[in-house]
Amino acid sequence: MDIIAINPFSILATVVNVIVLFLILKFFLLKPIDRILKEREELIEGEREKVRKEEDEALSLKKEYMEKVNELVQMSKDTLSDAQSRAETEYERIISEANEKAEDILSSANSRALARDKQLREESAKQFAELVGQAAAKVTASKESPELDSRLYDEFLSKVGAPAAPLTSK
Repeated sequence: MDIIAINPFSILATVVNVIVLFLILKFFLLKPIDRILKEREELIEGEREKVRKEEDEALSLKKEYMEKVNELVQMSKDTLSDAQSRAETEYERIISEANEKAEDILSSANSRALARDKQLREESAKQFAELVGQAAAKVTASKESPELDSRLYDEFLSKVGAPAAPLTSK
Protein backbone atom coordinates (compact mmCIF):
# COMPACT_ATOMS: atom_id res chain seq x y z
CA MET A 1 0.00 0.00 0.00
CA ASP A 2 1.18 3.22 -0.90
CA ILE A 3 1.06 5.97 1.51
CA ILE A 4 0.74 8.54 -1.14
CA ALA A 5 -1.47 7.26 -3.74
CA ILE A 6 -3.28 9.32 -6.19
CA ASN A 7 -6.66 7.97 -6.72
CA PRO A 8 -8.44 9.53 -9.65
CA PHE A 9 -11.82 8.85 -8.07
CA SER A 10 -10.80 10.70 -4.97
CA ILE A 11 -9.63 13.69 -7.01
CA LEU A 12 -12.81 13.64 -9.00
CA ALA A 13 -14.90 13.41 -5.84
CA THR A 14 -13.00 16.31 -4.29
CA VAL A 15 -13.45 18.45 -7.40
CA VAL A 16 -17.16 17.60 -7.53
CA ASN A 17 -17.50 18.34 -3.81
CA VAL A 18 -15.81 21.75 -4.27
CA ILE A 19 -18.05 22.58 -7.24
CA VAL A 20 -21.20 21.48 -5.39
CA LEU A 21 -20.08 23.39 -2.31
CA PHE A 22 -19.43 26.46 -4.46
CA LEU A 23 -22.86 26.19 -6.11
CA ILE A 24 -24.60 25.67 -2.77
CA LEU A 25 -22.75 28.68 -1.30
CA LYS A 26 -23.49 30.76 -4.36
CA PHE A 27 -27.17 29.82 -4.44
CA PHE A 28 -27.88 30.03 -0.72
CA LEU A 29 -25.33 32.58 0.45
CA LEU A 30 -24.09 34.82 -2.37
CA LYS A 31 -27.45 35.35 -4.18
CA PRO A 32 -29.26 36.56 -1.03
CA ILE A 33 -26.29 38.79 -0.21
CA ASP A 34 -26.30 40.21 -3.77
CA ARG A 35 -30.07 40.68 -3.57
CA ILE A 36 -29.76 42.50 -0.21
CA LEU A 37 -26.93 44.68 -1.56
CA LYS A 38 -28.99 45.57 -4.67
CA GLU A 39 -32.01 46.41 -2.50
CA ARG A 40 -29.84 48.60 -0.32
CA GLU A 41 -28.33 50.33 -3.35
CA GLU A 42 -31.83 50.96 -4.72
CA LEU A 43 -32.97 52.21 -1.31
CA ILE A 44 -29.93 54.52 -1.05
CA GLU A 45 -30.49 55.76 -4.61
CA GLY A 46 -34.17 56.37 -3.81
CA GLU A 47 -33.21 58.30 -0.68
CA ARG A 48 -30.68 60.32 -2.68
CA GLU A 49 -33.35 61.16 -5.26
CA LYS A 50 -35.78 62.07 -2.47
CA VAL A 51 -33.13 64.32 -0.86
CA ARG A 52 -32.45 65.97 -4.25
CA LYS A 53 -36.18 66.62 -4.74
CA GLU A 54 -36.52 68.02 -1.22
CA GLU A 55 -33.43 70.16 -1.74
CA ASP A 56 -34.86 71.50 -5.03
CA GLU A 57 -38.19 72.11 -3.30
CA ALA A 58 -36.44 73.88 -0.42
CA LEU A 59 -34.52 76.07 -2.87
CA SER A 60 -37.76 76.85 -4.69
CA LEU A 61 -39.48 77.74 -1.40
CA LYS A 62 -36.49 79.85 -0.41
CA LYS A 63 -36.67 81.66 -3.75
CA GLU A 64 -40.42 82.29 -3.28
CA TYR A 65 -39.80 83.46 0.28
CA MET A 66 -37.10 85.89 -0.86
CA GLU A 67 -39.38 87.20 -3.62
CA LYS A 68 -42.17 87.75 -1.10
CA VAL A 69 -39.76 89.42 1.32
CA ASN A 70 -38.53 91.72 -1.45
CA GLU A 71 -42.14 92.37 -2.45
CA LEU A 72 -43.03 93.26 1.15
CA VAL A 73 -39.97 95.50 1.46
CA GLN A 74 -40.95 97.29 -1.74
CA MET A 75 -44.55 97.54 -0.55
CA SER A 76 -43.41 99.02 2.77
CA LYS A 77 -41.19 101.49 0.91
CA ASP A 78 -44.12 102.46 -1.32
CA THR A 79 -46.40 102.80 1.71
CA LEU A 80 -43.83 104.92 3.52
CA SER A 81 -43.28 107.07 0.43
CA ASP A 82 -47.04 107.49 0.02
CA ALA A 83 -47.45 108.39 3.69
CA GLN A 84 -44.62 110.92 3.45
CA SER A 85 -46.18 112.40 0.32
CA ARG A 86 -49.59 112.68 2.01
CA ALA A 87 -47.98 114.16 5.13
CA GLU A 88 -46.12 116.71 3.02
CA THR A 89 -49.32 117.61 1.17
CA GLU A 90 -51.18 117.95 4.47
CA TYR A 91 -48.32 120.05 5.88
CA GLU A 92 -48.43 122.36 2.87
CA ARG A 93 -52.23 122.64 3.15
CA ILE A 94 -52.01 123.49 6.86
CA ILE A 95 -49.26 126.06 6.23
CA SER A 96 -51.30 127.56 3.38
CA GLU A 97 -54.40 127.80 5.59
CA ALA A 98 -52.35 129.32 8.41
CA ASN A 99 -50.87 131.88 6.00
CA GLU A 100 -54.34 132.72 4.69
CA LYS A 101 -55.68 133.11 8.23
CA ALA A 102 -52.68 135.24 9.17
CA GLU A 103 -53.25 137.43 6.12
CA ASP A 104 -56.95 137.72 7.01
CA ILE A 105 -56.06 138.64 10.59
CA LEU A 106 -53.50 141.21 9.42
CA SER A 107 -55.94 142.61 6.86
CA SER A 108 -58.67 142.82 9.50
CA ALA A 109 -56.28 144.43 11.98
CA ASN A 110 -55.14 146.93 9.33
CA SER A 111 -58.77 147.69 8.44
CA ARG A 112 -59.66 148.22 12.10
CA ALA A 113 -56.55 150.33 12.63
CA LEU A 114 -57.37 152.45 9.58
CA ALA A 115 -61.00 152.78 10.73
CA ARG A 116 -59.86 153.72 14.25
CA ASP A 117 -57.34 156.20 12.80
CA LYS A 118 -60.04 157.70 10.59
CA GLN A 119 -62.41 157.86 13.58
CA LEU A 120 -59.74 159.54 15.73
CA ARG A 121 -58.98 162.05 12.94
CA GLU A 122 -62.67 162.84 12.54
CA GLU A 123 -63.03 163.27 16.30
CA SER A 124 -59.90 165.45 16.35
CA ALA A 125 -61.22 167.48 13.44
CA LYS A 126 -64.59 167.89 15.22
CA GLN A 127 -62.86 168.90 18.46
CA PHE A 128 -60.61 171.28 16.53
CA ALA A 129 -63.60 172.74 14.74
CA GLU A 130 -65.40 173.15 18.07
CA LEU A 131 -62.36 174.85 19.59
CA VAL A 132 -61.97 177.11 16.58
CA GLY A 133 -65.68 177.87 16.77
CA GLN A 134 -65.43 178.62 20.51
CA ALA A 135 -62.35 180.81 19.95
CA ALA A 136 -64.02 182.63 17.11
CA ALA A 137 -67.13 183.12 19.23
CA LYS A 138 -65.04 184.51 22.07
CA VAL A 139 -63.08 186.77 19.71
CA THR A 140 -66.18 188.07 18.06
CA ALA A 141 -68.03 188.39 21.33
CA SER A 142 -65.47 190.69 22.81
CA LYS A 143 -63.83 193.18 20.57
CA GLU A 144 -62.15 194.99 23.36
CA SER A 145 -58.43 194.79 22.83
CA PRO A 146 -55.52 193.07 21.12
CA GLU A 147 -54.27 191.88 24.52
CA LEU A 148 -57.50 190.01 25.07
CA ASP A 149 -57.20 188.56 21.58
CA SER A 150 -53.66 187.43 22.35
CA ARG A 151 -54.77 185.83 25.63
CA LEU A 152 -57.68 184.02 23.89
CA TYR A 153 -55.31 182.86 21.18
CA ASP A 154 -52.86 181.47 23.80
CA GLU A 155 -55.73 179.78 25.62
CA PHE A 156 -56.87 178.21 22.37
CA LEU A 157 -53.37 176.91 21.64
CA SER A 158 -53.03 175.48 25.13
CA LYS A 159 -56.33 173.57 24.70
CA VAL A 160 -55.15 172.24 21.35
CA GLY A 161 -51.78 171.32 22.82
CA ALA A 162 -49.56 173.52 20.65
CA PRO A 163 -46.95 175.84 22.15
CA ALA A 164 -47.95 179.42 22.48
CA ALA A 165 -46.48 181.73 19.88
CA PRO A 166 -46.58 185.50 20.03
CA LEU A 167 -49.41 186.98 18.06
CA THR A 168 -48.27 189.75 15.78
CA SER A 169 -50.69 192.35 14.66
CA LYS A 170 -50.45 194.00 11.32
